[in-house]
Amino acid sequence: MTTFSYTINENSAVAIPVDEPGTIIGIVGDNPNFGKFKEALRTKTATTQMLLDFASPARMIQRQIESEDYNGIQIIDGVLFHDGNEVIGSLADRILRLHLEGFELKPLALFAERLWRNPDVRVRAELDLFLEACDLPITPDGFFLAFKKVRSNYTDIHSGTFDNSIGRTPSMPRDQVDDNRHRTCSSGLHFCSKEYLPKFGSNDSGTRVMVVKVSPEDVVAIPADYNNSKGRASRYEVVGEVSHEAALTKVWPAVSAEYGSPEPATVVQTPKPKNPNGAFSIETKQLGTLNAIHAENALHKYGSATNWARAHNWPESTVRDWVRRLRKMGANL
Repeated sequence: MTTFSYTINENSAVAIPVDEPGTIIGIVGDNPNFGKFKEALRTKTATTQMLLDFASPARMIQRQIESEDYNGIQIIDGVLFHDGNEVIGSLADRILRLHLEGFELKPLALFAERLWRNPDVRVRAELDLFLEACDLPITPDGFFLAFKKVRSNYTDIHSGTFDNSIGRTPSMPRDQVDDNRHRTCSSGLHFCSKEYLPKFGSNDSGTRVMVVKVSPEDVVAIPADYNNSKGRASRYEVVGEVSHEAALTKVWPAVSAEYGSPEPATVVQTPKPKNPNGAFSIETKQLGTLNAIHAENALHKYGSATNWARAHNWPESTVRDWVRRLRKMGANL
C-alpha cells in the first residue's frame, strides 16, 4: 500500500507519494473524478497509478486502448486520434465522458470509423455540430438514431414517394443530395432531432414520427438553420415509430440499443495488423505506464524526442532515455 502526504480543499487536491517525493499528483474540482480522488486518499486505498488515472481520464483510456483493439482510436498526450486524424468536438468529449460513466468504447470507435469513411471532410465537422446540438444516441454498431416526420401512409412529406415504414431503407444517389448547408430546405433524405419536430409539419393525426438509424458516412449536409438540428443523408434505415408526444419528451442514453443492432458491431474492412509496439511498455514518473505505441505516435507528432520533451517542459535526457529503453526491448521507434 502506498502512503501519501496530501492536501484537500473544496476546489483542488494534491497528493505526493512518500516513497516518490518527486511525483506530485494534482486534481481540480471540475474533474469528474475529483470525489473518487479524495475518497481514495481518505480511505487509504489509493495507489499512485490510481490517482494518476483519476487526475487524467484521457491517460486512463489510453492504457485501456493500448491493451485492446478499438478500430484505430488512440490518445496521444491527452488528445484523441482516429487513424492519425485528431478527433475534435463532441465526439472527443463523448468518448471521454462515456468511459468515465462506465460505457464501452467500442460503439464510439465504430462511429469514428464510419465517420471517417464519409468522403466529405466538411460534413464530418457539420455532423459533429448536429450531435452536439441534439445529443442523439449512438448505437452499438456505430450508427446514430434520429427522428423523421412522415405522412400517415408512411411516405415522405415532400414527395410522397419514399416508403418510410419500419424495416425499409430509403436511399438515393449521394450526388443527388444537396450538400450545401446554407440551402436549408433542399433535396435529400431528411432526419432531425426532437427540437426540430415542432417546426416541421403538424402534430395531428395526419403525420407520424419515425425513428431512423443513420450511418455517419451517409450524411451529406447539416443545414445551418434551427441550431443544426436537422440533416440530409443519402440513406438510412427506418427502425421504429413513436408518438409525437413521446418523441418530444424522449431522453436518450448516450449509447442506445433500444432498436437493436441487427448486424454484428463491426465495420467490414480489411483487418489491420496489430502494431508490434503494443507489446513493449516502461514505467515513467511523468506518464505512468508508457507504451511503445504512445511513444511512436508522440515521436511522429512532435518530430523528435527533443521536441516531445520541450512541448511538456520535461528534461530532454529523460525522454531520450524512454526511447532508448523501449528500443532496447525491441520496439521499432
